[in-house]
Amino acid sequence: IGAVCNVADLDCPDNCNGQTCNRRTGVCFCANGYEGLSCEARTCNNNCTYPNGTCNILTGQCRCAEGREGDDCSFLSCDDECLNDGVCNFGTGSCSCAAGFRGDSCALIGCPNDCSDRGSCVGGVCFCQKRWGEEPDCSKESPDYLLIFFI
Repeated sequence: IGAVCNVADLDCPDNCNGQTCNRRTGVCFCANGYEGLSCEARTCNNNCTYPNGTCNILTGQCRCAEGREGDDCSFLSCDDECLNDGVCNFGTGSCSCAAGFRGDSCALIGCPNDCSDRGSCVGGVCFCQKRWGEEPDCSKESPDYLLIFFI
């Protein structure tokens, strides 16, 4: 009822390192997480969002470039560790400080209302510009300043 086909079994390179070998074609079918002619290389998550990192094909782990972090190096890292319950914002690479703290790493004691941008914060105390006094956060004009202005 038909001729018998003789199909030779082909070897796959390195027997596909334990993965699936198609003996008719000699081609390896690699499981998820492996690649290469003989499935010898591990793949990395999201290819380490190249060029943000490089993939170690032996371990499948990303080695992130400076300023990047995460399983696939897709997050910006903060320059300094965020201190005093500050949290690294991986989208911007800067620390979001908890109430009462400020600075790149949240190491500085903050001032009320950041001195309303009308003074300098030193050790948690506002030193207000002349016009802005009286209040602990430099938010109200000094009555003395208004008196001098209208005299």
